[in-house]
Amino acid sequence: MGEYTLAVMGVSEVRWNGSGKTETTNGNIFVYSGMRNADDDHIRGVRILVNKNIRGALFEWNPISERIITARIQTRLRKMSIVQCYAPTENAEPDEKEAFYSLLDKTLVGIKRSDINVMMGDFNAQVGNNNQDI
Repeated sequence: MGEYTLAVMGVSEVRWNGSGKTETTNGNIFVYSGMRNADDDHIRGVRILVNKNIRGALFEWNPISERIITARIQTRLRKMSIVQCYAPTENAEPDEKEAFYSLLDKTLVGIKRSDINVMMGDFNAQVGNNNQDI
């Protein structure tokens, strides 16, 4: 994040349980969302990191699930809504994929229309022309 001077960065496969907001040793802020219970397997998880230079602009965040988290940041122009996702792979059960995309749709519908919208994450796409037997 520092090397590329990013203001905001999304991370998938965090593998932390629960949800929360934490400050790093260098002053950056991150919000995270993982499996609901502390005893659950440490799988999935998403995080949004906010650079220390704009940390005061982060005014709202919402841990939707272990695969989706949102945050709102006040920019110079207007508010920005960020959605960080970690989609199931193609090999996942159809019910799991349907549940994820249904929840993502519900999340996106809930974003204020006046906000700048940013959706980022790992959608587990497979690219290339060799897509046989996938």
